[in-house]
Amino acid sequence: MLVHLGMTGRLRIVDGGAPRDKHTHVVWRLAGGHELRFVDARRFGWVTVAADGTRLPELLALGPDAFDVLDRKALAQSLARSSAPIKSFLLDQRRLAGLGNIYAAEALFRARIHPRTPARRLVPKAEALYRAIRQTLALGIRNCGTSFRDFVDARGEPGTNLDALLVYGRQDEACRFCGGRIRRTVDAGRSTFYCGRCQRR
Repeated sequence: MLVHLGMTGRLRIVDGGAPRDKHTHVVWRLAGGHELRFVDARRFGWVTVAADGTRLPELLALGPDAFDVLDRKALAQSLARSSAPIKSFLLDQRRLAGLGNIYAAEALFRARIHPRTPARRLVPKAEALYRAIRQTLALGIRNCGTSFRDFVDARGEPGTNLDALLVYGRQDEACRFCGGRIRRTVDAGRSTFYCGRCQRR
């Protein structure tokens, strides 16, 4: 079974007797009288099933999982084959799966890499980037996600990672490490945040 949350989808574990939200699309009955409910007001998310999940086309198109599967050598090899700006490289799910806009910006800051640096120039920094990606995702998981508006966990609680963000959403604020100004640019329609001192081109 594959569940894609889209932009506003939620998976919630609730008491089976609780009223169902207006946009509840799928319900799984669980042991003990609870239900797992897929709720999606904007309907960008979806659920599909298959006899063999490894053959789902949605998964076959993805690159290695950024947290579970990616290794240092594979990252370096992939960087060497791309001239794309590193921020675009990280967001390309065919190259690396599971790293979204917020976490890409945070990982680049941790690795001290400017977001517009061509990927192939970063082969010598592959180890630092690998570690930064792992640290960023581990922190996000530990804090149950980054909630701006819609995201909640399975219990309906917002994630607390917003307080841990070092650059994302902090335009014109002081860098927590060097005191420099956090800058914002727009790349391919996505906001990119970085420190002008820590992440020099």
